[in-house]
Amino acid sequence: MEKILVSVIVPVYKVEEYIEECLESIIKQTYENFEIVIVDDGSPDNCGRIAEEYALKDKRIKVFHKENGGVSDARNFGIDQAKGEYFTFIDSDDYVSENFLQELIKLVIDFEADIAVCKNNVIGQRSKTKASEKNIILKLTAFEALERLYMSNGNMGTIWGKLYKKNFFEEIRFPEGRICEDEAVIHRIIYNAKMIVLTDKRLYQYRIRENSITNSKFSLKNLDYMKAFEERMYFYKEKKLEKLYEKTMAAYCSILIKFYFEIYRSDLQDKQAQLLNLMEKFNLIKDAVLKSRHTKIKQKLIFFVFGLGPKILMAIMKVFA
Repeated sequence: MEKILVSVIVPVYKVEEYIEECLESIIKQTYENFEIVIVDDGSPDNCGRIAEEYALKDKRIKVFHKENGGVSDARNFGIDQAKGEYFTFIDSDDYVSENFLQELIKLVIDFEADIAVCKNNVIGQRSKTKASEKNIILKLTAFEALERLYMSNGNMGTIWGKLYKKNFFEEIRFPEGRICEDEAVIHRIIYNAKMIVLTDKRLYQYRIRENSITNSKFSLKNLDYMKAFEERMYFYKEKKLEKLYEKTMAAYCSILIKFYFEIYRSDLQDKQAQLLNLMEKFNLIKDAVLKSRHTKIKQKLIFFVFGLGPKILMAIMKVFA
């Protein structure tokens, strides 16, 4: 098992406060046959220097410096440099348990899986979750794993917290210039897997920061999240996966409505044009999502009222708030 080389890809940008904890957690892995591919994405702080200092101490660390291009570009760059048979992605403000690689490698070997998935703890702000573990292992087909993308008690929808065979990334890359890149690719990766194995062990420590991309004030870049679901929806339609298509359609509508109200309350200069665009998108699939047997009753009620008029839904929400 120790003969299998794992590439740990770590994009780095403005995480000077956390990068050492991240790298220390990787270096101390009980599974030792790995390389750490650090991609300094033009970080203006001391991240690049810290990474180089670690590389001097551990020959498994490779550091690359590039102009800032965003996390997708950094991950794609890391993929191009990686030499391992398996890839895993760790965000540089997160960290992992010392048996993270050991457990995931064992899963892919024991079950001949293409992807191994662990659960995570959430750390930061007011939240620090450490739920119990029961040492449960689930074997999933691609379809079963895709269904779990809509479950709130796991991290199937993230790129981190997983170990992948490298061949998934021969054709699939992260969309550059966009945020919410995980949602844009994870369904395509899982779709191409024959076997996914999931452990309930919480081996990945996910940090929520106030100034992180996913936790910042609303901007039009947030619409990349909706775009990812729109692409996923039509991906399932093309593959004739009706149930997943209709579930994604409902999720897409929920996201659309959420963003509609966020834009409505914002001070964006062109918000009327943005609101009109969202209503047009909603009206294109409104009838289909209301007729779908995979749309929950509560969702149908919300979608129906929103279709009558967003202000009507807003008034009802205020009453029941």
